[in-house]
Amino acid sequence: MDDRSSFETKADAQAWVRMIESEIDRGIFASRVEAEYFLDRLVWYLKNTQAATVQVGRMTFFL
Repeated sequence: MDDRSSFETKADAQAWVRMIESEIDRGIFASRVEAEYFLDRLVWYLKNTQAATVQVGRMTFFL
């Protein structure tokens, strides 16, 4: 389920909130929307350049 989903039941929504809160508490939460954006940029860059490394945000990819 991504950050923009709707829910079929209140229980589904509450379970999703508990999961996100747990990820935040453990310091592992990452917005799925942001991750998708960065991966889309990476794919575009790889298709359109011949670079040996790619810098996306704070991450560097070595090809």
